[in-house]
Amino acid sequence: MEEGSERMGKTVAAGNHGRAENEGVARNLDEVKEAVDDASRNFDIWWVYRAKGSHEQYVDVLNQYPLFFETAIHAHFVALFIALYRVFETRPDTMNVSGVLGLLQRHLSGQEKHQVDDLIKKAKPLWVKVAIVRSEVFAHRSKTLTVEKSLDKAKLSPNELRELIGLCKKIVNCLSHSFDRSSFAFPDAEGDTRRLLDVLKGYKPRRLQQRD
Repeated sequence: MEEGSERMGKTVAAGNHGRAENEGVARNLDEVKEAVDDASRNFDIWWVYRAKGSHEQYVDVLNQYPLFFETAIHAHFVALFIALYRVFETRPDTMNVSGVLGLLQRHLSGQEKHQVDDLIKKAKPLWVKVAIVRSEVFAHRSKTLTVEKSLDKAKLSPNELRELIGLCKKIVNCLSHSFDRSSFAFPDAEGDTRRLLDVLKGYKPRRLQQRD
């Protein structure tokens, strides 16, 4: 009887440990998903404002509300770098891809681990460039480098930011599928941004109506 109770106690303890472990994986994975989603949305919005073609399309709207859009463009750019930095940061006391990988070891097949490692290998050089800009301009303000000079120093282009975000999405969904066979559909914020700007484009402020 005592032996059976002992076995039952060990089974319950193992079950509790497994649940706690899975909750830890889910929590860390959700944080990384959120960081990638933040980066993706902020890039979409920032790029509508800055990309050649769309900038010219909406320049009158941007000039109509300069204080708002100057602030918004800067805020989305900063948020983009902060979110991307979080994905691969190396501190052991933070939630990042490395931490999720460590928690997911028993869930990953050899093929899945190879796939994730390959994606990380492609993403890391781009992330290092993000880390340079984030550290020199946003987290700590260099006395000698402007945002533009820091981007030039890091040799970081908008296309590389887009590429890094795409790799991060693939990493997250590969890890998520390995954990519970789920995936995350990252929403695109470009459409909403353009619809908002189109509405503002067709709106004439009262002060201009009075002039007419």
